[in-house]
Amino acid sequence: MSFDADLIGDFILMKSDGYPTYQFASPIDDALMKISHVIRGEDTFPTRPPNLMVVDALGYDRPLLTPTCRSSSPRTEPAFEAQAS
Repeated sequence: MSFDADLIGDFILMKSDGYPTYQFASPIDDALMKISHVIRGEDTFPTRPPNLMVVDALGYDRPLLTPTCRSSSPRTEPAFEAQAS
């Protein structure tokens, strides 16, 4: 994936409470877990260039980014249903 970094603008990495934003934490988490393939919904396309900028700036290998054909949220079906004992 390539993009014009001048079109991205500034994005927030740390919140005022000191916690990292998803934009910052997600690519670092993927890199530390050695994630090689990332599958996310098309609704996350706008976050990909900033994510890749973080990955590149920190010297991590870029994961293969694979889109799905639908939004990643909200869920229409439960991902997990607990069984009553």
